[in-house]
Amino acid sequence: MDEYHNRSIPPRDDSEFSIIPWMIDFAQIIRQISVQIYHSRISLQDKLQLALQIEMEMDRWLARLPELIKPDIGYRISSGSLRDPKWARRQRLVLEIRYYNVKTLLFRPFLSHFARKLQHPPTELDQTFDKCLDSAMKTLQVIHDLYRVHTFFRCWWYNTTYVMFATSTLLVPMSKLGMCAQTMPLLPFVEMGLEILEAMDECVIAQNAVEIIRQYLRDFRATAASQPPGEDKPLSVDAGKAFKVPKWAYGFGLPGYSFDGIARLFEDIGELPVLDE
Repeated sequence: MDEYHNRSIPPRDDSEFSIIPWMIDFAQIIRQISVQIYHSRISLQDKLQLALQIEMEMDRWLARLPELIKPDIGYRISSGSLRDPKWARRQRLVLEIRYYNVKTLLFRPFLSHFARKLQHPPTELDQTFDKCLDSAMKTLQVIHDLYRVHTFFRCWWYNTTYVMFATSTLLVPMSKLGMCAQTMPLLPFVEMGLEILEAMDECVIAQNAVEIIRQYLRDFRATAASQPPGEDKPLSVDAGKAFKVPKWAYGFGLPGYSFDGIARLFEDIGELPVLDE
């Protein structure tokens, strides 16, 4: 909250510290998403209109960013120069990942209605599905490209949260629809998320997250192998299996990270698969 700031906010100039006031602005947008989208009990249509308004506010924030740190979102041609300082290039990357992460967060609550897409004519709601999944895929693509070029980013453990959120978001329609034309394009990006997490081989959280995702992919592929050609069958994790929390679920070693926190990313998919200890 703003009243807890105990230091003056840096000026909005071309210094490496000017990212701070812009991120404070973005934090206020995130607060709107939390309060107005996730913690409100308004109708689906009203929530949809609010989400679209917040998206416009995000885009206005993006447009006002200083050129030196403005990320390459959408069709915008990068104004970055090869002579830009390292801090500017890195801040652009961080802001790009953050933007896609928050856009996924903004539209993810609407994914629970994804199954309607195949049963009804296109609606305004369908746009939210596309925006949410597209942002999740771009999150994974940007981080994957980043890891290939800058290996030191693999120790930025908070990327685990970004990757897990993006990957679990893609698994939501895959779990509801199974292997079909709508979900097959998502599979390479889920596998990309796995590769990113595997590359973070010094992070216990990332490696445990890999096992959760692998279990879902095994069920997804098994369902696809068992259904007749041309038949779309939703993926169903065996509800008869109680989820036994493995030993590694406790004491991840990082404050703010817990097994429950990671598991909650999958709450739209269904019961968690059983993992071997």
